[in-house]
Amino acid sequence: MRERLVADVATLVSKQPHLKIQLLCDGAPEMWNLLEKGFTSDRFDQDIHRLVDVHHLSEKLAPAARALDGTTEAAAKLKLQRWKNDTGQHIVQLRALALSDRWGPAIHRVLRPLRMAVRAAS
Repeated sequence: MRERLVADVATLVSKQPHLKIQLLCDGAPEMWNLLEKGFTSDRFDQDIHRLVDVHHLSEKLAPAARALDGTTEAAAKLKLQRWKNDTGQHIVQLRALALSDRWGPAIHRVLRPLRMAVRAAS
């Protein structure tokens, strides 16, 4: 499947050299590994941009929202909803979190499931 997808994209880029390649994935390491083996900067002679879809990004940001507004689920959901609707304030709030002493615990919560998945896969 990957080879066919890579070949299709290579055909499109050969016909339209200005096209930029963006990989959109759910953030799972196995999906990124699958895509990154075929889509390399060397093969396509351009930078390959990587994006996580909004739904899965929101899942990963939920622990950060809890770290900002305490531990209640309702407060975290409200924070996430505001982040989706705001025009950039969430960037300021995430930057503030990064500079605070709560960054470490928030990142630990975000990455814990990913680390567990990687350990289970290896």
